[in-house]
Amino acid sequence: MAAIDIRDIERRAQRAIAARRFDEALTNLWVLVDRPQLESESFRQHVRMLGACFAQLDRPSALVAVHLFLGEVEQAERAAASPLDKARVAAHRKDPAAAARHFE
Repeated sequence: MAAIDIRDIERRAQRAIAARRFDEALTNLWVLVDRPQLESESFRQHVRMLGACFAQLDRPSALVAVHLFLGEVEQAERAAASPLDKARVAAHRKDPAAAARHFE
């Protein structure tokens, strides 16, 4: 795989977000989060940027996944719109009874 310029891709993603071109930002951000050699905090920042795009694109399930990945359970609970998302949050909280109720 060819080397990528991480800083350039970060700048492109940031410019796309600033211009409210969230789908374009996602294209760049997926390249960044697919790089396992990134430092942990850089990776987490890229995931946060993904979450900002998902929020603007009204993709609550993806936003819930981002919050759960980042350990932001309260934010995930607020973003959870569907019963399945609510079940995922309950499962993350290790509350199988609540997860089952939501999943049902």
